[in-house]
Amino acid sequence: MENYFCSIAIALDPQFSRCREKLTQVCCLISTIDDIYDEYRTYDELYVFTNAVERREVTAAYDLPQYMQSCYLVLLNTVGQMCHELQREKGLGALPFLKVGREGWDTPSAIACYMNENSATEEAARRHIKDLIDETWSAMSQEITASSLPARFTAAAANVADRLGHCLYQHGDGHSKLEMDTLCV
Repeated sequence: MENYFCSIAIALDPQFSRCREKLTQVCCLISTIDDIYDEYRTYDELYVFTNAVERREVTAAYDLPQYMQSCYLVLLNTVGQMCHELQREKGLGALPFLKVGREGWDTPSAIACYMNENSATEEAARRHIKDLIDETWSAMSQEITASSLPARFTAAAANVADRLGHCLYQHGDGHSKLEMDTLCV
């Protein structure tokens, strides 16, 4: 349900039902991969998984533990299918625009990591993370302004980062630990 909620926040208008369908698939993948990184892994497994995702090769699945193989192959197939549909239906080649990486929205973990790695106080760590977020917002705004992508697409991308991210994570993890008091209403 949370995944569909995310897609509605990004593409609310009725004519975007197909977009919501695809976004829900993407959100499900993100949620599953986030759980792999947060709950069911070792450092060595994550290292191999991250390298596999960066390579985007089917054969990389052989290097993964069984539980990661399924997720990895579904990720490749889903992204490949979506790119194929965009190419076939809209003439858009999406593969060059894919950026691989994992960005966590788990700010308390980012703060804890910064405190641990830099012997910083919580206040200093929060200030540092806030500065990183501000820098990222600035860079995103410049990218959106200079983008040749359709305005509806860039607006949806901004909605993900701004409204939805803030809504789901302002009081902790409003996605994987969904409770009514963690949601914006």
